[in-house]
Amino acid sequence: MDVQLRDWYLAALGVTPYRRRTPRGSKRELSGDNAQDGVDSAAGTLTGPVDRVVKNEAHVPLTAAEMPGNRSSEGIAERSTSTLESVEVPDVAAPEVPAAAVYRSRIACWQPVADVLVLGACAPGQIPEPAELVLLANILRAIKRLPGDLPAPEFLDWPPTVGAAGDVAGARINLAMFLAGRAKVRPFQWVLAMGDGLTELLVPAQHLLESRGLLECGATAIFTPGLAAMAADPACKAATWAAIRFLENG
Repeated sequence: MDVQLRDWYLAALGVTPYRRRTPRGSKRELSGDNAQDGVDSAAGTLTGPVDRVVKNEAHVPLTAAEMPGNRSSEGIAERSTSTLESVEVPDVAAPEVPAAAVYRSRIACWQPVADVLVLGACAPGQIPEPAELVLLANILRAIKRLPGDLPAPEFLDWPPTVGAAGDVAGARINLAMFLAGRAKVRPFQWVLAMGDGLTELLVPAQHLLESRGLLECGATAIFTPGLAAMAADPACKAATWAAIRFLENG
């Protein structure tokens, strides 16, 4: 290999080439074999073929434009830099975190007499239909718990503010606090819990029967189908009557 080309390769790889020193004024030049085999041991440098010195270095293929006489080693660095700068890194969007589901509920509340509190599960933002109110009035009269007209309902909404966050655990606590506060102001003995939603929200401290449970406020809940279900299916009316008919006798 030409000495100049070999030196250029070694310089590009970061290897410093060594040559035999010749006395000043000597006309003898290094032979090709001596230049390739190594350097004088008297100079304190390594001997042996140059390819053994650099055998652990990575070989970097060069283009024709980067050969000696065309471009210097600085050109290689420029080519590498420009190549890296030209690589476009795609934007990686952060994974979307699904928003927590908000539990919404509405409960209509009536207390027509002192000892009975009626809770009716409603769709969020909705009010009971007129036919459902008539049905409830008839049920209360049947168990002798409606001396006059059915009063207007109160509504217990969860979450209390529209658009606020809320889960089912918070709805349970909210209902328990409502019942505890009402029991102190106007004590009641029975809670008619009408609707599947109330089965999820009212957690009895003790089950007395399959359809009854003792609540933390001290009252006994009687679980029945909802007003809408009873209005649509006579069988639900029969199930409700079987659960509450004992109240007819006081």
